[in-house]
Amino acid sequence: NGIWDAGEPGIGGVLVRLDLNCTYGGYEITTDPNGFYSFSFTVDATIGITEQQICVTVDLSKPQNVNVLVPGEWTSLHPSSDGTAVIQTIALVDQTITVNFGWDYQFAP
Repeated sequence: NGIWDAGEPGIGGVLVRLDLNCTYGGYEITTDPNGFYSFSFTVDATIGITEQQICVTVDLSKPQNVNVLVPGEWTSLHPSSDGTAVIQTIALVDQTITVNFGWDYQFAP
């Protein structure tokens, strides 16, 4: 459901991308064995910026992600016709935000 529930395992080895203003930045990180990841960036407070639009993306076309996630599909929270799940949000300066993705594995019968 796209919401991490207590006891629900994360998925390690997934490549996650962060773009500032959803157009530039291109920071990438791989989830740890427990499915956790963290980005940190600094906004110069002297120029008066109080918030930053960000996009956090998991692209299924990346070979690293294919190897970890396929077969399966995004949960209904992150529908995607091209295999890319994008979450857009606004982060206030000095705020920690949490972005989770939901994935349903398909198991062979």
